[in-house]
Amino acid sequence: MDKLTIEHIKSLIDDVEFIADPQVIVCKLKVGEATVVGTSYCFSKSSYDEEAGKKSAYNDAINQLFDLEAYHQKRIRSKF
Repeated sequence: MDKLTIEHIKSLIDDVEFIADPQVIVCKLKVGEATVVGTSYCFSKSSYDEEAGKKSAYNDAINQLFDLEAYHQKRIRSKF
């Protein structure tokens, strides 16, 4: 693999779970035995949009998984 792709990152995900309340939405990505968590915070209850919050929390979790996978790939490649 020469570079990480979003397709590769998404292929690592076993399950996606959302937890929502009026203040925060949490996205939990199950990746093997690990869990990567992304969050989205709501500034005001009057502007609460659950779908937008889920999208934002999911993107946050994906970005974190991307960073973790990049680190992992760098470590395993540096051993050769």
